[in-house]
Amino acid sequence: MKYIFTIILLTIVTNYCIAQNNETYFENIKGYSDLIIFLSKNKKVEGGAITISSIKDTLDFQTKLYKLDSGNLFTVNDTTYKIISNKDVVFNNFSYIFLDGKSFNKQQADSARNDILALYNLGYSFKKLASMFNMDGNKTGELGWIEKGIMVNTIETALETHKANEIFFVDTPDMNWYHVIKKNSDSKIGKEVKVLWLKTNK
Repeated sequence: MKYIFTIILLTIVTNYCIAQNNETYFENIKGYSDLIIFLSKNKKVEGGAITISSIKDTLDFQTKLYKLDSGNLFTVNDTTYKIISNKDVVFNNFSYIFLDGKSFNKQQADSARNDILALYNLGYSFKKLASMFNMDGNKTGELGWIEKGIMVNTIETALETHKANEIFFVDTPDMNWYHVIKKNSDSKIGKEVKVLWLKTNK
C-alpha cells in the first residue's frame, strides 16, 4: 500500500511540475509563429495548434476551453492549452450536389437538377442522390456544421434566404459551378476557439 501511494504521489508531483514548465514556456509564446520557433529549439516538447467549435467539439475538456478568454491557460494531465482567440461564430449545415460546368452547359445543368429534384420528390434521399450525381468526390454531399463565410458568396447568400429542409438551386457563373443545395438546419451561433498546446515528454 505504501509503495502504491508513493507511485501516485510521484505521478501527481511529476504532472504538476510538467504543467508548471508548460505554463512558463507559454509566457513567451504569443502566437503560432512563436510556437514554431520554440518547438524548433526544444525537442523534448511537443506542440501544435487546433481550432474547435462548440457546435461540433463537445469533449469534456473542450467545453471548458469555451469558457476561457484569450491568453488563459488550461492544463489536462501533461498537456497545457493556451487560448489565442475565443469568438462567437455563425455555423451553417447543408448538403449539396455539385454539377461541373465543364461537363454541362446551363441548360443541361438545369435539366439534370430538375431530374434530381423529381427523384427526391419520389422518395430518394438526398444522400443517395449525392452518391449518384455529385461530381466532386463527396459521395454523401454532407459537410456537417461549417463556419459561415467559408463557402462562395452565391451559396452563402442563398442559405440566408431559404428555410431549413428546403431544396434549391445555386449558380456560380464565374466559376462555372451548378449546385443543388439542401439546407439541413437553421443557422446556429457557437463558440470558435483557436488554441495552442504544449506537451512535455516525461
